[in-house]
Amino acid sequence: MLHTQKWYAILCYLLLCGLLVSQTSCLKVTDRILPGPSLRHETGVTSQGPPHAALQFHPDSQGWTVRITQPVNRGIQFVESQHEERHYYYWNPLVLPVGLFACPSSVWGWAWMAAFSVLGAEPHVEQRHALLDFTWTSCLMVLMIARSDPKMADVETVIKQRSEPDSRPVTDGRVTLSWHGSREVLVSYPLDPEGRALIRIAHLATALRQEGVPFSAASQGTIDVAAWHQDRVLQRWPLALTAEQLEAAARLEVPVVAPRTRWPRSLVFRIVIQNVPKAFLNPEGLFLRLLVQHGIAVMASDEQQTLVRREIEQNLQEIVEDDGAAGPGHWRAANVLLLLGAHQSADSARLTVSCLKIRTREVLAMIDVAAGPDDMQGAYDVAVMRFREILRLSSSSQ
Repeated sequence: MLHTQKWYAILCYLLLCGLLVSQTSCLKVTDRILPGPSLRHETGVTSQGPPHAALQFHPDSQGWTVRITQPVNRGIQFVESQHEERHYYYWNPLVLPVGLFACPSSVWGWAWMAAFSVLGAEPHVEQRHALLDFTWTSCLMVLMIARSDPKMADVETVIKQRSEPDSRPVTDGRVTLSWHGSREVLVSYPLDPEGRALIRIAHLATALRQEGVPFSAASQGTIDVAAWHQDRVLQRWPLALTAEQLEAAARLEVPVVAPRTRWPRSLVFRIVIQNVPKAFLNPEGLFLRLLVQHGIAVMASDEQQTLVRREIEQNLQEIVEDDGAAGPGHWRAANVLLLLGAHQSADSARLTVSCLKIRTREVLAMIDVAAGPDDMQGAYDVAVMRFREILRLSSSSQ
């Protein structure tokens, strides 16, 4: 009687499971969970107020760097990922014939396992689990409930959300250096992709000379630096410059450079970086941009040369059948070495830019900028401006 009640309880449980699956159409069961990495996603960026302009003095006291940024809030989601092994139970009347045969057959499996246990051959735990899984699956088929094969699924769960303040460069603006006296003398600077403009006193000195304004008249007007966003002034910084400062700026801005006759006729630069701090993610970037803007050839890095040569060789494959066909071409050799070096200590920093004639090892140009211990970026900005003057002198004397 007790045995009959046990089977009756099992049958009722199976009927209940069948009713549940039939009502939900598909029941998901997770067998195993494998933790994955925690991820960080950016959900959106919103502007916070007007753009902000900052003024930084150059270490040689001959200019400034103005940077315009837009304060923003970045929406951040922290997501926990995991891999789940799942199977599903679903209603399928077609499995009924299989269940009518397999479910009673599983009883024989348990009988054989009991017999082996009596004889002292205890079955393995894996065998018991396998038989139990077979019995469960086959008896569910009697109720027309089928089970799918296990499948892996990637699941991501948002565990935290927050907003982080940040900023991004503003490029739709400009910076002006102006003298307001008997008339206005204006020097305008566009913003680079980093939202910066490099301003030098020598630029104003040149503009005053071009307008016929003597340096002695500078004190009779006002000088300021203004940061603009579109057509609106974000911030204005008044400056006090004397005639002596303008004269000194005009002299200091001339770099040490050899006559154009000592330079190679067709310039091909190769940029080499030495001892540059890790804070500079792309130290040769501005120098490379200036060379390209002046139409001067720059030798590619070793990695770039390998990629270009591989592409050329692939393009030449099977184009011609002549064994004596030309190869992928020849590289132009560099004839000027642009050496960028940095030397930093506890109380000072120094950035040097040298142009060396590779064939004769002759120094063609030298830029040496001293800075404070924490102002290597300012020294870099000064070196870029002076290198621009070297390129201007080289191109104007051709």
